[in-house]
Amino acid sequence: MLVPRLDKRLGILHVWMTDFERQMITEEISGHRRDALMPSHLGEVISRELKFLKLPHLSEFVAHPREHFDLLYVESPDDEGEDSPDDPEQGDNNRTTTLQFVRREPGALPRQLPVGVLHSITCAAAMATCSKGCYRGGNIAVGGDFIPSGPTVTADSSSLRPCSHWTRQQAAAMADMVRSGNRIALPKPRTKGSTNKSSKARKLARMPQAFEHAPDDPLDLPTLFYIMCWLIPVKQVDWASTPVFKGVLSTSASSISTDELTLWIRTKLEQHHPCLAKLLHVTQYSARIGMATVLALVATPEELDVFGAWASDIGRTVYARMTAERSLQIMRATMKIQDVTLESLEPSVFAASTRNEVVTLPTASGNMPQVSAIRPLYAPAPIDVDQKTYDSWSAGATSEAVVQDNVQSPATVRALQLPVPTATRKTYSRDSSLLPGATPHPDLNPVPRQKSKITHFWPPAPR
Repeated sequence: MLVPRLDKRLGILHVWMTDFERQMITEEISGHRRDALMPSHLGEVISRELKFLKLPHLSEFVAHPREHFDLLYVESPDDEGEDSPDDPEQGDNNRTTTLQFVRREPGALPRQLPVGVLHSITCAAAMATCSKGCYRGGNIAVGGDFIPSGPTVTADSSSLRPCSHWTRQQAAAMADMVRSGNRIALPKPRTKGSTNKSSKARKLARMPQAFEHAPDDPLDLPTLFYIMCWLIPVKQVDWASTPVFKGVLSTSASSISTDELTLWIRTKLEQHHPCLAKLLHVTQYSARIGMATVLALVATPEELDVFGAWASDIGRTVYARMTAERSLQIMRATMKIQDVTLESLEPSVFAASTRNEVVTLPTASGNMPQVSAIRPLYAPAPIDVDQKTYDSWSAGATSEAVVQDNVQSPATVRALQLPVPTATRKTYSRDSSLLPGATPHPDLNPVPRQKSKITHFWPPAPR
């Protein structure tokens, strides 16, 4: 596929096309493409990692304030490692290491776990954020490009500045939901859409996102943020100047980088989920694509645009993928649909219009269209009544209709289907009490038929 060379004066379009060309070349050389990491798979990997690190339950962290406790690895004898008569030293070799909360002595400095554990919990929280927020890794793992938080409105309040990267302020607000139980809304982190020339992209980038605490969710951000903030404490005065995902390795910048985050998730996939590691080529976009794919199945296109930090409709046109289960559901649904195309109805509709007929469509699935005659609006005129007079009377243009203002219309009379034999013939006067459907007066007898009277046949005889 060829990518056109664009003039640099095109601005952001040139940047997009250059990035597109570079990514295409990278994927062409590597032989891989961007694969989707589903939220359920990512949650399974993170759950296994927390168990592997032997971290206590969230309730244990809440019950032991960081101001008074430290979390340390403590060796304890194994239950099955008791001394045996044959080998007295056997029990000394069978010892396990567990994480326990240890009360800190007054005036002592806080103690931390090994750097590898801190880096792992930081990357776990970052990957969960990428999935929940539909972010790419570079949106939150900014490395040395971290921009501290500041006012988003200019001094003269004339315009909005692009939002800054997430800091420990957002992390603390997320972690506080564990204790408060509140549901909060946070601004999106700084992305390419924050400085996009498109007003729609900037509007979507400024739209906040809502979060809540779901303890049963393995990707629950309040849980992961609470553990991360507990293990890597930051003073409140330094919240605004500290990245949300602080780098702790000796090679890290102020924030973890995209390469560090991608390397971590690939390593953990190989460790905890080898099948996925062989199946997927995970990049910084994998969690974003996975969540966009799931959202495309449960949300409308307009709702999908609100998530993430992409410009316009790129979420549903580029990142959303077709899943295997969804494709099977669609195939199963096709076997239940019985319908006809409008093109196939064209000859039938044309032929029916020449015969005063109409093609009726089925009201229930599985039925076929049918051709039926068009029924007239009024009942046909009786045989003994002049057709012109009947048409004038039904249109309400004669004095006869004015005199008999309470006479039912022919359509209504036809609908009533009065049970009068075909051979029965009666002539009534203009007295409204002797009209069809009314009870005749006992003192009145049928009078001979006159010129101004209307003779009714019920039902009308066929012509």
